[in-house]
Amino acid sequence: MNQITLIGTIKAENGVETKTSQGGTEYANFTLVVPRSGPNAKGQDFFRITCWRDLATRAGSELSNGALVAVTGKHTNDRRKDETTDTWKDNWNVHATDFTVAGGERTAPAAAAPAPAPAAATPTPAAAALDDDF
Repeated sequence: MNQITLIGTIKAENGVETKTSQGGTEYANFTLVVPRSGPNAKGQDFFRITCWRDLATRAGSELSNGALVAVTGKHTNDRRKDETTDTWKDNWNVHATDFTVAGGERTAPAAAAPAPAPAAATPTPAAAALDDDF
């Protein structure tokens, strides 16, 4: 299963870019800055996040520069040559399926409404007698 969860902050100078594809599908891009962890870890990693459709709309309205966000999604990787420095650059991309803003609510697309809870059962006389013991 290809699933990744990242926690970091939205890169301040880019913010969230919301656009519409040629086919009419809304999408949003932002860069997530994730600090490295571990006893000798230094620096941070940068991940390009893409949200599609309803999640893109939410990203555009709910995410802001510097926000602390947990993102869950599918990881992809591509490698490109930087012509200015003549070096290869690996790009780690995440196609988001969910995100949560620190201190906020989960913002994944809403699932179908849950079924109503069953009506409370009337206890049988034997069960009622057992309840009195507590």
